[in-house]
Amino acid sequence: MPNLTYLDLSYTGLEELPKDIKCLVNLQYLNISNTQISSLPEELVKLKKLQYLICRNTRLGKVEDGLMSILQKLKIIDVFPSGWVDLAQLKKLKKHIKAIGMRVVSEEVLQQLSCLPTTRLYLANVDNLISLSFDTLSCKDHGFLQELEISFCRKLEVLVMNGNGCHLNELKIWHVKKLQNVIWTNLSPQEFFHVLRKLYIVGCNLDNLAWILHLPCLSYLYIRYCEEIEALVYMEEEREIQQQEVSEHRPTFPALEFLKITNLPKLVSISNFELDFPRLSCLIVEDCAEIETLVYMEEREIQQEEVSEHRPTFPALEFLKITKLPKLVSISNFAWEFPQLKDLTVRQCLNLKKLPFKSGINNNNQRIIYIDCEREWWESLEWDDATIPSHLQPNFSRDEIDED
Repeated sequence: MPNLTYLDLSYTGLEELPKDIKCLVNLQYLNISNTQISSLPEELVKLKKLQYLICRNTRLGKVEDGLMSILQKLKIIDVFPSGWVDLAQLKKLKKHIKAIGMRVVSEEVLQQLSCLPTTRLYLANVDNLISLSFDTLSCKDHGFLQELEISFCRKLEVLVMNGNGCHLNELKIWHVKKLQNVIWTNLSPQEFFHVLRKLYIVGCNLDNLAWILHLPCLSYLYIRYCEEIEALVYMEEEREIQQQEVSEHRPTFPALEFLKITNLPKLVSISNFELDFPRLSCLIVEDCAEIETLVYMEEREIQQEEVSEHRPTFPALEFLKITKLPKLVSISNFAWEFPQLKDLTVRQCLNLKKLPFKSGINNNNQRIIYIDCEREWWESLEWDDATIPSHLQPNFSRDEIDED
């Protein structure tokens, strides 16, 4: 098969490339993503026409010395997140590389990458990094960074979001325990993260997440082990943002479809003002020992909503799960509408005595909402409207499993 130019071996379970790959002398594209391959064979140097080397989500570590300098027609190399190219080879790539994704193992490598068109970066255990500026993560003229993961950078305290915006689709911040501040310079968060779709914040000391509001494309939000967060967003923060807005009211989370909040020991409420979730289909809140009300609105805010046409609601919510919230007494201090809700899970929330359903929750249709819960909790519920339980179907099967 010496005339083969395109070879996609992704998702095949391969553990190594055969040495005979050296016979594919006309190969231009090679994809081994999502395999068990942990090293590239030295025979790869025979593929002098190779332009695309895609090795995403493999077991690769350091790319073999000399490989990049020999394959001088390479335009795209992606060994993200575990693989990396050493400093000497990175310097040689500047002449011909069009895009690169890799792990960053030192500040020196990070500095070199600022001159290259990066697409995906994984900063892991870069111990001396105290402040990180976004405009140093890619070549200013040709950078197109789509995915950024920052993990276990134990001295990192500040992220500086500078430059003229970005193309980032996914941002993950894992166990950066000293991270306390995100600074915005030239653009607002909504302008800077105008295409961000997925955001993970785990194990940080951030206590202010007001910048996540109004992100136009954010569809997936996961927050865990952030010990300083008492509420995701505050009324004062929202007002500051609204003062900067010149357009009419926009949803606070216009594109969000999935939200998971877990292991926030100081969290007392998601917010103290109305949040809009026009597309949210799944909401999970778990292991938050201090939370008493998921969404709490000040009395003045409730009165304003009562006289306005806009009503707080979850129009697309299908799945709601709340577990291990020992102090939870209410999901909200006002009634919500759940026109699409199908499944509700409530476990280890024994102080929750009422569900926030409005009267006529099904609007005269026959839809049944299934509830996974403990029998003891279900039998202790209080109802303002005696017709509501007829639309709910409890499931106690896990109680029987726990007893066994």
